[in-house]
Amino acid sequence: MSSFDPQIVQDFLTESGELLSQLESDLVTLEQDPGDPEMLNQVFRALHTIKGSASFLSLTNLVKIAHAAESALNAARNRVVVIDREAMDALLKAVDLIKEQMGQLSQDAALSEPDASLVAVLAALGEGKQKRAATKPDAAPAAQASPAKPDAPALADGDTALVLGEGKKDLLEYLIGDLDDSLGKAREQAARLSDVSGFRDAASQLFDLADAISRSVDFFEVAPMTRLCVCLRNAAQAFGDASADARIQLAPRIGAIVSMLASKTDSLRRSIICGKSFGKLVERVEMLISGELPDALLAPGATAADALALDAGTGVGASVSAQTGP
Repeated sequence: MSSFDPQIVQDFLTESGELLSQLESDLVTLEQDPGDPEMLNQVFRALHTIKGSASFLSLTNLVKIAHAAESALNAARNRVVVIDREAMDALLKAVDLIKEQMGQLSQDAALSEPDASLVAVLAALGEGKQKRAATKPDAAPAAQASPAKPDAPALADGDTALVLGEGKKDLLEYLIGDLDDSLGKAREQAARLSDVSGFRDAASQLFDLADAISRSVDFFEVAPMTRLCVCLRNAAQAFGDASADARIQLAPRIGAIVSMLASKTDSLRRSIICGKSFGKLVERVEMLISGELPDALLAPGATAADALALDAGTGVGASVSAQTGP
C-alpha cells in the first residue's frame, strides 16, 4: 500500500496505464519482427518509465518485475539475445503482472510478489543467457539481495553508512543499476563534447542524463552526490553557449564530475556514502558556468583524469600544470 498523496498515485496509474496499453500493442508488433530496433527501443523506454515512477513511489514488487523485463529488452536492443517465443511469453507475463499490480494499487491493496521463476527467466535474458533459468524460488532473490545488504562496511574518514528505510532499501539495487546505465551514457556524451560538429547535441543529452541521475540521487537522499548532479546539469546546460575557451576548460571537468559520480555509486554498492571532498572541481565549474575563467587552467586536449588530478586532488591521470587566469 502506498503512503503517497492519492493524487500522485492516481497520476502514476493514469500515465502508466496508457504506457501499458501501448506496450501490449507494441509487443504484438515486436513479435512479428523481434529484431526491429525502433520497436525494441520503444518497448524498453515504456518499461523504463514505469519502473522509474514506481521506484519513486517505493513500489518494490512492481519495480522488481519491471526491472527484470527491462533488462531482457536491453539485452535484445544490444543484440545479445533475440526475443524468441519463450522470451516473448515471459515479457507478456511480466506485463500482465504489472497490470494486476496497478489494479491492486488502485484499490490501495498490497502488490503481488513477482514469481521468482519468471524473474529468473527475464534476468537470465538480461545477462545474455538465451535459455530458461533454474526455477528454484529462493535462489534468485538470495543472489540479488546480497549486494544491497553487506555486512558492516568498513568506513574511511568522512564516509558514513548508508541508512535507508525498508521500502527504499529494497530498491537500492535498482537505483544502482539505473545509475550505472545513466553514467555509462553520460561518459559517452562527455567524450563527444570536444567534437566541434556534435558538442551541442552531446550537451543536450548530458543535461537529460544529469536530470535523471539527480532524481534518483534526490530520492535516496545521498547528499554528497546531489551537488555534483546539480553541477553536471548546470554545466551541460551552459556548455552549448559557452565560449570556445570555456568549453576547453569545461569538457574535461564535466568528464571528471561523471567519474566522481561513478566512484560514489561504487560506494553505494557497498552501502557507503562516500564523503570524499570534490576539492575545487565544483567551484571551478561554477566559475566557468558564470563566464569566468578559473585560477587554474587545463591545457587543450586535457582529459577527465587530468581535471581530477588538478581540481579534486585525486592524484590520478597525467599532471597538468596550473596556470594563472587572466
